[in-house]
Amino acid sequence: MQNSNVMVLADSNIESANECILKGNALLEMGRLKGAADQFREALGLHVSERAYYKLGVTCYLLKDHTAARKYFDDVLKTIPDHYAAKRYLRVIDSVTNMSDVTPATVDKYCAELRYWKNRWEQEDGELGNSHYEKLMLAMAGENDQSFLERKVVADLGCGPRGSLCWATAAGCRIGIDVLADEYAQLGIRSHNMSYVCSTENSIPLPSNYVDLLFTVNAMDHMSNFETMCKEAYRIMAPGALFVGSFNLGEPPTKCEPLTLTEEIVEQCLLNNLKVLSFRVAPVSTPPQGSYIHFFDGSPAVSSGPRHLWVKAGKAK
Repeated sequence: MQNSNVMVLADSNIESANECILKGNALLEMGRLKGAADQFREALGLHVSERAYYKLGVTCYLLKDHTAARKYFDDVLKTIPDHYAAKRYLRVIDSVTNMSDVTPATVDKYCAELRYWKNRWEQEDGELGNSHYEKLMLAMAGENDQSFLERKVVADLGCGPRGSLCWATAAGCRIGIDVLADEYAQLGIRSHNMSYVCSTENSIPLPSNYVDLLFTVNAMDHMSNFETMCKEAYRIMAPGALFVGSFNLGEPPTKCEPLTLTEEIVEQCLLNNLKVLSFRVAPVSTPPQGSYIHFFDGSPAVSSGPRHLWVKAGKAK
């Protein structure tokens, strides 16, 4: 009978703790950080859980109490050593980067993107394919072969972990740029014949006037700070460099793609500083045809609804 009473009490405490966490989440969304912290602390007093530790860590981070935030994120990692979000916050607290680079919304987005790639990794039996990139990127650039890359510094902004530039063997240097590059080591990128750098959504860790050809494929609509990243893309491009990009336009925001881009936004934030060499818009297609089939089959351009934009532009010499 005594054991039964203990189990009932434990279940009651867990239920009460979950209610405190729900109340804390609501206060957090309203920006009432101290009230949220009190609710999460009450939850921990009722029942110790990774979820309450994590939420309290996020709240302390937003309150700029980084000592307390570190303690709670460390508590999370004692239970779940590979908890990506907790590790991400700790990395920012430890670094000299701008704290505004990481918010709860961006961490949630990164977690969702990493889950996507881990799922793809499992679905593709631990080897992410990249054979499609050569045809795609050459078509975007309007080139028949890779001779135009000869000895050039080539980069891909928002590259993902597939090895998007492994095909570009004519280039002098190949660089993948991604906010999750640190995590991609577990997804096989060490076997690629290209380098990776880990960026933030405010800065790219490359010198100014450095890249001769900058690709980006359905990546910049994943970035919360589109205008800032356009400025960074321009900064790292060398005089006379080419920008070759594919953008998803007119799509409703999602957790991983928080922006709805339009032709006007791309022109205003990016292309105003570049000389546009080609500007192509096509309807979105779906598998099994492939997302970009309408760039190859002569389909007419569209101006509304979900659509793809391929643009090629140059920086002045």
